[in-house]
Amino acid sequence: MSDERKKVYRAHLTTNPAHGEPCFCHYGYVSDCGQWVEGGDTRWRLTRDWCETEAEAKAVLAPELASMGSRLIEKAAQLLAAGEEARAGVPA
Repeated sequence: MSDERKKVYRAHLTTNPAHGEPCFCHYGYVSDCGQWVEGGDTRWRLTRDWCETEAEAKAVLAPELASMGSRLIEKAAQLLAAGEEARAGVPA
């Protein structure tokens, strides 16, 4: 069964390392009136965060993902420095 309506995508971030990638998308079809996205038994309002391609939807998350990455790198550096300090204070 094929759906002839326009397919749109919405991206989300995940913190589950099992997914391998921090972004995932779900999709739906634009309703006949053009105001809703329908996916199975669920309807969402058609807003700006719905995109025409999966790649476009994931790209919307790039700034948030970059910010998260920056904070993670900063935290890792702090933890490494604290570990070095702790090891320096312990006699061999």
